[in-house]
Amino acid sequence: MGQIRTKVYGPPGTGKTTHCLNLLVEALKQGQSVLFVSFTRAAMLEAKRRAVATFGSLPEFLTISTIHALCMRSLGISKECLFEDFYAKREFYQNFSFGGMTNEKIAHAISNYQRVRNSGVEPDIYAMDELEQHDDPFSEAGVQGAIISYYNQWKKNTARIDFTDILQRVANGEGEIPAFDSIIIDEAQDLTPLQWQVMERVYDGSNFVYVVGDDDQSIYDFLGADVTHFLEWPCNQSIQLDITYRLPPNLLDYSLLMAKRIKYRKEKAVRSAHKYNGGIYTAQLSESMWFNNQKSSELYLVRNEYMLKQLQDILLRRGIPYSGRRSPFMLPAVQNLPTLLHWQNHTLSSVDWRILKKHLPDTFVTRIETEFPKVLDLQSDVSVPPLEKIFHRSMFTSESWWEFFLPILHPKVVSGMKLALKSVGLNKMLNPTLELSTIHGAKGKEADRVYVCGGLTSRLMNLMDTSDNEHRVFYVGITRAKNELFLVDDDTAGVESYTFPYCA
Repeated sequence: MGQIRTKVYGPPGTGKTTHCLNLLVEALKQGQSVLFVSFTRAAMLEAKRRAVATFGSLPEFLTISTIHALCMRSLGISKECLFEDFYAKREFYQNFSFGGMTNEKIAHAISNYQRVRNSGVEPDIYAMDELEQHDDPFSEAGVQGAIISYYNQWKKNTARIDFTDILQRVANGEGEIPAFDSIIIDEAQDLTPLQWQVMERVYDGSNFVYVVGDDDQSIYDFLGADVTHFLEWPCNQSIQLDITYRLPPNLLDYSLLMAKRIKYRKEKAVRSAHKYNGGIYTAQLSESMWFNNQKSSELYLVRNEYMLKQLQDILLRRGIPYSGRRSPFMLPAVQNLPTLLHWQNHTLSSVDWRILKKHLPDTFVTRIETEFPKVLDLQSDVSVPPLEKIFHRSMFTSESWWEFFLPILHPKVVSGMKLALKSVGLNKMLNPTLELSTIHGAKGKEADRVYVCGGLTSRLMNLMDTSDNEHRVFYVGITRAKNELFLVDDDTAGVESYTFPYCA
């Protein structure tokens, strides 16, 4: 039997992950060995979670992995050898000896280098500056090549390897790749040419290959992803999942209107499983920053880090708690505030003490461990007396007495916490229904109410007419909404906005 190839198109909310799970369940029932491989760790973990929920544990003949983890196992490389390891990166930036370089500039150069290598070629490092836009602030002559030359030498001297090195070695035939009867490649639209080379080697001897994705959601071209490989991948048959369980009719129609801006795409027919119509609204940035924050989940999406930082500052000043990357309300010190408040007039267990002390002043930690040395014993279950017995009661007359015990927090964070505690209370401050994210960071997520801010930098605005990518990015943003969609125009001085399709 020859290899049977199937391509599955899964528009937003059509149950792509469920379809993948059904494919692997059916293959396992037939006694096949199955590999489920994904571009992202999040998709891999979700597949594992669903597989365990279905089978009770991971079946013996099922392997679920990211592409990078699969390649690392093939080459026998441990995480400690990776440049991407936290401690390795810290060491690299601390020892970088090319004078005058900021970490931002170094990271930018390395990112450019990786992007080109992921396209399947090894660039001339001293021609790297030619890859930059003429208006890019990092494009001084010779800087890119000097940084990359140092980077490669540092990896060699410290016996480190980066993810792209690993992919290149496997693509070139190194390592042992186990054989699988069926292979399912999820989020295939986001694979780079180099990753496609790896996967071609992986599925070479398989009987069944399923490539699953959605070209309209290909938004990682800045990492080297090329949607052409997904769209033009030769197959015996193609399947399109045509019912969205996320988008109500109004939001689906609007998303299809947005998709028509993408020039190079596969046309798809999708219908909604819902009878109710969702709501679509327009708003200015200055008037869109007040949130329901009650029962419905809310997702506020921006295109770039510049806008993310701007909105984070607005939310913090208004005392509106939010989750997401770098949210101060998600800091361990803030999340441990209930323990600190409880300690005011209750004893504290030694276990809670060991967790909480990481966020307390060193002098206070020394005082407690000197007066109650048994808390240092990991086997001890001794408790620490209430704070009111250690300090005078007058210490706790202010509602924000806890501020004294959390000096590591920035004054802006403390101010935002005080406002949030007054407006929504402790529980909602620590468990906000609002999440703030870039659109890229929200891929795969959904919420009842979604705000999509069109604020762009001038460099991104200049790419609008020449690249489908920006339209795909905003398409991904608006298709996160399950009920209400707010299209936010940025009225902040000096920042341009993406022009959304007209909304009646």
